[in-house]
Amino acid sequence: MGVKTVLIVDDEFHIVNALALKFRSSNFFVVTAGNGREALQRIGESKPDLVITAREQDFDEASGGKVDVDAFVSKPFSPRAMVSQSRKLIGARHE
Repeated sequence: MGVKTVLIVDDEFHIVNALALKFRSSNFFVVTAGNGREALQRIGESKPDLVITAREQDFDEASGGKVDVDAFVSKPFSPRAMVSQSRKLIGARHE
């Protein structure tokens, strides 16, 4: 499995930075966004393998409710556990 791209979306800057640092140190290519509309733009630009985002009303509205979700994670969460779960999700999609 080559380098995978993860898009991290959250309106809390410190959460985005903490996750981005952990994912980069775990050999992921990281793209970030601060809200749902920005996330949709980034998805079009970078075609990420995985999107990690808190559910936002504007994201749901902007996507027309057509968002395919494989898993939910509640805050607070462990960045290490997030990376581990992400590897499992990406691996399952590429089997």
